[in-house]
Amino acid sequence: MVAYKVTYMFSLLDFIPSWIYHLITSTGLLLILTYFILDFIPFINKYRLPVLIIGIVCTCVGLFFEGVVYSDLSWNAKVKEMEVKVAQAEAMSSQQNTKIVTKYITNTKAIKEKTDANLNLVEKYITKHDNDIMLPNSFIVLHNGSSQNEVSRSSGSDDDTPSDVKASTFLSTVTENYGTCYEMRELVLSWQEWYKEQRDIFNNAYNK
Repeated sequence: MVAYKVTYMFSLLDFIPSWIYHLITSTGLLLILTYFILDFIPFINKYRLPVLIIGIVCTCVGLFFEGVVYSDLSWNAKVKEMEVKVAQAEAMSSQQNTKIVTKYITNTKAIKEKTDANLNLVEKYITKHDNDIMLPNSFIVLHNGSSQNEVSRSSGSDDDTPSDVKASTFLSTVTENYGTCYEMRELVLSWQEWYKEQRDIFNNAYNK
């Protein structure tokens, strides 16, 4: 509650021209000087003490508000300086974002093209041998277990009878999975690069 009242008071001070604070301070100093001058003026020198007290009060009040004004100006200058730094950091951040996204799209496109090229090679060279290459059920079971990062406990892992899975289908699936794996890797690398760039940009902005 006290902090709110102080903040409210400082907000009201923003509407008072700063020259008034200069006037109060100058008046206080002038009254203190008058205190010493009145010592030489008969009949009036009895007012020296009130003049001194008023002068000291005006000087203290004036200097206090002078300090408030100076602090306010200094704070506003720092705020404006930080606003400029943040704006510059945001501009750099936007540029880096565009750069990273462009790089990610380009690399992902290249991965996809290679995956598609390998799928075409499977279609071209392996499909015609589907009837000659028989994949046993044990092969499929063990592969499926490995793809799930599990150790197969199925009796199918001992089954050497031919499966219904064609070699071209199996190899196409593996090729697509590898392609997806590299795409996910590229995504993770992009996130890591984005984090590092953003961290460095804003750390530099705030630490300058």
